[in-house]
Amino acid sequence: MTARRALTAATPFGVAAAALLDALTAAFGHAVKTVDLLPSVLTKAELQRIATSAPGVYVAFGAAQRTELPELVLTGGWTVSLVATHAGAAVGRLTGDALGIGLFEMAAVAAATLDGMVIDGCGTVEITGIENVHDAEALAALGIAVYAITLRIPMPINGVIPTALLPKLPGGGAGPGGTAGTGAFTTLHTDFDLPPVPSTRQVLDDAEADAVGNLKLEGS
Repeated sequence: MTARRALTAATPFGVAAAALLDALTAAFGHAVKTVDLLPSVLTKAELQRIATSAPGVYVAFGAAQRTELPELVLTGGWTVSLVATHAGAAVGRLTGDALGIGLFEMAAVAAATLDGMVIDGCGTVEITGIENVHDAEALAALGIAVYAITLRIPMPINGVIPTALLPKLPGGGAGPGGTAGTGAFTTLHTDFDLPPVPSTRQVLDDAEADAVGNLKLEGS
């Protein structure tokens, strides 16, 4: 394992992602073609790849809210996207049949698997919602339907990063002053409102969005 991959695996982000992927892979077995991480940048080619790999299950990190002081403990917002397809009719993507699993069954399996699951080094997974992702133009053209399950996962940050493994970044290294360049892009802006966690100090005003996410869509 390279130094950078070891660093990623050691963070709460890497730990949570690996635990979710392992649990979902075991739960679905051969009923789906793919269980994988979903990138934050969805190009047309990526959407086509997801469509050709359906049925599939994809894990993505969205945003996080700080929920404890003085410790750096985040409540991370994660999404599990369930993707189904059916050659015969759109309703088949929901109900499934003898040839393949549908979204109703996929949602039930994923929810039962993840809710209450304890991730070592992080905490207990809590499902906060399940949503039918409506995008008639994009999804219908690809012949797929998508459900999104949203999760909350505690993610302690303090003391988890071995600084010796930090890569040197352009413009000043890994410490203060180090920067990495980014180009301009078009984004889809989303607010994440994470409910307060019991027995913790609420740092942000719950009347406002606790975090924001931006999803880049090619050609938008």
